Amino acid sequence: MIRPHRLHHVLALAFVAAVVSACDISGVGDGSKPEKLEIVRNPNTTLIDLGGDVEQYFLCFSEQLQAVVTFTSGGVDASGRLNERVLWSTSNPAVAEVSNDPDTGGEVVLVPGDETRAFLPGILVPRGVGTAKITAEFVGLSASYDVEVREVDSVQINKTEVKVAPETGDLLTLTAVIDGYSLDVTQSPLWQFDTDDEDVDDIATIGQSTGVITGVGFGGPLTAKADFPLCREDSKFGDLTATVVVEELTGLQIAREFADAPNDELIVGTTEKLTVTGSFADGTTLDLSGQVRVESSEVEVVAPGTVFPQFLTARAAGTAQVQAIYGGDDENDEEGDTDPPEVRSNTITLNTVDGELQDFDITPLNPTITTLGVQQFVATGTFSVAGETRTQPITRGVVWAESTLEDEVTTLVDISNSSLSAGRAVSRSIDAGAFKITATRTLPSDDEEEEDDDNELVRETVLCVVKPNTPGAPCPPPDEDDETAP
Repeated sequence: MIRPHRLHHVLALAFVAAVVSACDISGVGDGSKPEKLEIVRNPNTTLIDLGGDVEQYFLCFSEQLQAVVTFTSGGVDASGRLNERVLWSTSNPAVAEVSNDPDTGGEVVLVPGDETRAFLPGILVPRGVGTAKITAEFVGLSASYDVEVREVDSVQINKTEVKVAPETGDLLTLTAVIDGYSLDVTQSPLWQFDTDDEDVDDIATIGQSTGVITGVGFGGPLTAKADFPLCREDSKFGDLTATVVVEELTGLQIAREFADAPNDELIVGTTEKLTVTGSFADGTTLDLSGQVRVESSEVEVVAPGTVFPQFLTARAAGTAQVQAIYGGDDENDEEGDTDPPEVRSNTITLNTVDGELQDFDITPLNPTITTLGVQQFVATGTFSVAGETRTQPITRGVVWAESTLEDEVTTLVDISNSSLSAGRAVSRSIDAGAFKITATRTLPSDDEEEEDDDNELVRETVLCVVKPNTPGAPCPPPDEDDETAP
């Protein structure tokens, strides 16, 4: 049985007339046949372990179970196609049901309010608080799976008003609170506009599984809703809505990440993030970082990112002016294509300078977070620039890694090396512990035969993860070899 849990459970819907796999696994030419049947949670999802003696599920959140068969040859089928051929049943349908393919003869669980669609085979559908035993049967094999269904404490939407411009977007998110933990459940509902207006797609679109609002044309207000079909009458889930309006963008502003850099400097070989903010006539603002074009007057000196234009790379010493542009002619001349009016931001000047990295530090040192929490680390480099000392963050310019204190691989925490979230460490479990966080920077070398390890700067710290509202032991733990340690 797989123990990890999560609440990011995407509601899986399908027509009742599901296609049954033509694969025959009851026995093949070499005599191999099914020997053992198991039930696991869908291994293709990242789940969060909330603890307990049995698998925990939550009212309003359906989740995919999966039948796994082991053969006498030692082979394993965990493809998910078996779900359509397994006969699923429950000891307590008032607590939890599992949908079947109609050809198995088992119960098909219909989507609430719809007589033509059913949940996919193997989808566990919570019905009430309590416990139940889920059973799967297949070619003479049987497996049982104990579950507990609980309620979430609360669910909240991140904003109730959204204002975007054509060709820009904003994100609606949902957070569920369980046992003091705040969990992102944005992908769990079906996001939709609550309107019968046939022209709604001419105003805005909404990602059904992402909550991303994208402006198309001026108009609104529209009502964006997070729909939980299992709990439409539950007060916790019945009013997760936001008003959406699409209006003309009237202003654009860019700001430097390193706003306090002396002489507007950016050291060659490093990157800097621009914050791009759009504004509307009423003063409302929208973060447009990564959503609009960024132009440099000298791309050989400062180059905007190809994928993420808000990230500027200093390529060579010199001076460049940088500006962000929204709208204008996109050179798409297809019929019906309209371009929003062009809006240009303020211009900033970057003086890029050559510098030699002398050292770097990471902060904070030995921070403590609660389980499932987040910690942002920053790497700050010390450079020699024209004989003077300069400091500048290089968080995106080091390689971050996580491990146990004994340098073993861990999945309980991870730290990002993505440009968008470099240095961001996340606790992935409710398990407490202490973990080593490492940042490495390789320095250039004139000696081709020099070992890479001899040319690396490595800095370490300890990330302590504790239970919410639970005082823990000192962190980092005292060295067992230290005779002075308590």
